[in-house]
Formats: sequence, structure tokens, C-alpha cells
Amino acid sequence: MPKTQERVLLFRHFPFSFNTGLPFDLGREVRLDKVDDIQQAVREVDRLDDRPRLKAILLQEQLAGVGQVHVCMRTPINTTAPEATTRLWTAIAAVRLIAPVEIQGSSISTFTLSGGTISEPGVLLNHPIISPTFRHRRLNADELGLARKVNQRLGNLKSKKLVRIRSAFTIWAQISGGACTSWQLAILGMTAVLEALFPQPRSKKYDTLTYGERLAKRVARFLKGRGFNTRNKERLHRIYDKYRNSIAHGVHDPNPTGTLFSRERDLLFIHDTARLVLLGMLSKTNAELSLLLPELAGSDAVQIGIDSLGSAKGSLIADAKLPVSSRKHSSIIEF
Repeated sequence: MPKTQERVLLFRHFPFSFNTGLPFDLGREVRLDKVDDIQQAVREVDRLDDRPRLKAILLQEQLAGVGQVHVCMRTPINTTAPEATTRLWTAIAAVRLIAPVEIQGSSISTFTLSGGTISEPGVLLNHPIISPTFRHRRLNADELGLARKVNQRLGNLKSKKLVRIRSAFTIWAQISGGACTSWQLAILGMTAVLEALFPQPRSKKYDTLTYGERLAKRVARFLKGRGFNTRNKERLHRIYDKYRNSIAHGVHDPNPTGTLFSRERDLLFIHDTARLVLLGMLSKTNAELSLLLPELAGSDAVQIGIDSLGSAKGSLIADAKLPVSSRKHSSIIEF
């Protein structure tokens, strides 16, 4: 594959402060950049190309009268297009770990720099979970710089011993980014993220607490001082017992007409809780994570280590806190 090709992601919505200079390095060969050369290629497709699918994908915003955001995300194709695409999606998730703003992709394609041509297009239809605190925010240079550190950290999780943190991040990123539009599956996935990072014990001597009580207690200790109070601990316990268990065991009775306001707020709450826990865990070294979160984590030694965890700290979580709850809708619907 020639190195003159890039995988390029165009956006329908990207709340970016243009006081930040472009291109902006997001780490791991991913950058935010201007779209001038891409737009020229799109205009050429409109003028010359007779492939209807390519036109429909690349010109969908213009045809709908929406227009495109004047910033794109791009990365070189060093091996394969799917590998480059994964780098783009990881970078977006890193940005949303720092600030879960509304980022909506429009299309993704391969751009050949030497000839200025576009190929291998794909349409994107994603509806991310948006924390109300970040709903009208624009990303600034400081947030993007911290996202770059997160993205670089994510690229350093290749050891087989770090399967739990990789799994937790992937599930969170998929649900947060809008890959799941089922409220039940989103709740189930977010509790799975927390259980991957606070695995449950095997020994019956721990049976003095239910799984939900233990998980909530551990999360509350880890997020102490970050807006996660006693009421939040009780709320997480309730979500686990009332929703996670019934959904996982097939006895949850869904509402066919949509999600109740309280359930939408519960999803936003557990989404942001999982986001902070991930940032706290990513702030630890690989050596610490290997000991703390082995794949088989039910032993007494591992459980003692988890119960001995102090509050989260480090450069990646910085001064992040749980956003104030809001009655605004999330984009997840219940079916």
C-alpha cells in the first residue's frame, strides 16, 4: 500500500475551537486538519465521477443542505485501511473520554495525496451519548492535548496481561460513540465496563455484600473527591440490581414506546461514571494494571488489591469530576 494514501474522516458535527491551529496532532499518526484538499476532491467527484454510491456518500450533507464541518481527522495508511480506520476511531474515543461532546461523523474514505482522488467510501450514522454538561461545549487546545496523551496511552496497552482495560475501553467507546441504540444493551455494556475494572471475587467469604453493593462501594472509593457522593453510590447499586441483573438474565420488561426520563438519566450517569473510572485506571502504569487487573481476577490476592485502591489520581484524570445530573434527553431509545 503506497504511503501517499490516507484514511480521512469527515464530520457532520465537530465542536472545535478554531483558535487552535491546524493541523493538530492527536497522537499515533492521527491529526485534525483542514479539509481544503478533500473538498476539492469531493467537488471533482461531483463534476466527473459517474459512480452513484460514491456520490451519495460523499455528497450527502451538501444534497441535504447541511454542509460539512471545515475540519477532518486523517491518518496515513501504513498497512491496511481497516487498521488506519481503527486509529481514527480510537482517537475520537480518546477525545470523548476527556470531553464527551457531540461528535458526529459523516463519511470515511481513502484519499490519495498524489492524485487528489477519493476511494473506498463509507457512510457513518452515529448518535453519541452526550453529557449535558458538555452539550454546547467546543473542544479547546488543552482538552485536545490531554486527549492526545490518552490516545498515546491507549496505544501502549498491547500486552496480553492488559485485556481487561482494553476490553473496558472498547465497550465504553462503542456505546458512548453511538454504536448501540438499545437502552438495555447500553446499560448492560456500561456495567460490564465497571465490572471489568472492578472484577468480582470467587470466594464465598465475600458474600456479605451483593455484587451491586460491592461494585458501588469500590467505585465510590475510587472516585472520592470527584463529585461521586453517597447518593451516587446508592444510585449505582440500584442500577445494577434493578436493571443490570434483570437484563442479563432475560427478565427485564422493556417499554415499547420509549425510555423514561429517569432511565435516560441513569444511562448518562453510569456512562460518565465509567468514563472517570477509565481515566483513573489509564493513569496507572502497565505494571500496576497487570497486578491489579489480571484476566483471572477472582483470587483473594487480587481482591485485596482492588479493595486497597485509593482515590483515582494522575495526569490523565487530572481534575475531572462527575458532571451534574440533568433532565435532558440522551440519544438512546429503548426497544
